[in-house]
Amino acid sequence: MATVRRDAGYGTGRRCVDFLNRKEGIIVTIVVLATFITGMFASASASQVLNVFVTNFPKTHLGQEPGSLVTLRCQGSPVIARELFCTRSHSDGTIQENFTVPVGSVLVVTDVSWRIDGGRGYAGNSTIFTIELRQHLLNQRSLVFISYQVADVDGVAFKDEHLTAGFVVSPGVTMMTPSALVMLYGYLVNTG
Repeated sequence: MATVRRDAGYGTGRRCVDFLNRKEGIIVTIVVLATFITGMFASASASQVLNVFVTNFPKTHLGQEPGSLVTLRCQGSPVIARELFCTRSHSDGTIQENFTVPVGSVLVVTDVSWRIDGGRGYAGNSTIFTIELRQHLLNQRSLVFISYQVADVDGVAFKDEHLTAGFVVSPGVTMMTPSALVMLYGYLVNTG
């Protein structure tokens, strides 16, 4: 397919190889792709092809089923100091008040957004935000998240954080934090 010709542009006696031009290359590429695609899917029905894509790509960027994702808006409980009262937002717009981790699963928290408003007198002060898990039966608390931020001129400290490893919340455990507005993002995993 290659031809050898004398090229007047390079002087006498010099030879160059003239390969396929751009138009021919595009046509060959289209033919090869069409052959591959039709050969790949010729024996499969449209529903089988769709099934391949649906089964191989059903998960989110976290590798979880979309239905297992959890978005929680939490605030301090009006009754119990430091206890978080969380509302779950579902994908259809409905909410679930007083969210608790279902028995037989755990909540993996991957992202935390928090906001503490200390008022103008708090401007410029350092703020430490923590989340602890409390196990009521043994009356034990464990620190699972800590974050630091300086309050702005209005005395508000806020931060959005993506956790590399995250932390796990089991059923029956209470999350505790200082008075703050908190958004928790993560997913539920069945434990059996």
